[in-house]
Amino acid sequence: MSNPEQFAPEKVFSAEVSANNIVPRVLNSPRKYIQCEGALGNLGLYLSLMNSGHAGVIITGGGRERFGEGISESLKRSGIKETLAIFGGESTIEEFGRITAVLSNQAAPVDSVVAIGGGKCLDTGRAVSHRLSVPAAICPTTASTDAPCAGLSVIYSQQGVFQDIELYPFNPALVIVDTKIAAEAPLRYIVSGLGDAMATWYEARTCFQAGCSWARA
Repeated sequence: MSNPEQFAPEKVFSAEVSANNIVPRVLNSPRKYIQCEGALGNLGLYLSLMNSGHAGVIITGGGRERFGEGISESLKRSGIKETLAIFGGESTIEEFGRITAVLSNQAAPVDSVVAIGGGKCLDTGRAVSHRLSVPAAICPTTASTDAPCAGLSVIYSQQGVFQDIELYPFNPALVIVDTKIAAEAPLRYIVSGLGDAMATWYEARTCFQAGCSWARA
């Protein structure tokens, strides 16, 4: 696996590393963002946009009980094989490695990774897709964070304590938001999402005011 530090914005987009001392304008985003009620029921159809034939699906045990049958049916309709990996609850380096090993140990190689769940499950999905060098489809089931579109993973300890951030060269290939599922999540997740969006605005403003050349990209 490549060194995540090489993808840090200041390593690529700052004036200090530019041959012409120019900071480019950079838009980091998913290739496609899909949002509607019932979107998860069309997962197989949307994965066909990536020519996926074998999806590694990362999901919690509870998510499997609620959405697993519909996901499997959608993939079958599109002729996509499914290999399931149950997310353990924390986006740790150990969990990244465990799920990568599960999805790697297949007779037919996994050619896409689908992460379905909350922020930590989505972080794990991005980490695993990077390790397998396959595109990621991110399917949030809550509106609690801006994690779905990010090109990074937050790493925690087994006890849930923040440890580090792992950066990737690209954002997810697909972000698929089933608005019915997100709306039916507990209200506190909606409130958390509003708070996270407001905090992001202040974070970005601080970067600009601090004169970070790469933050202006």
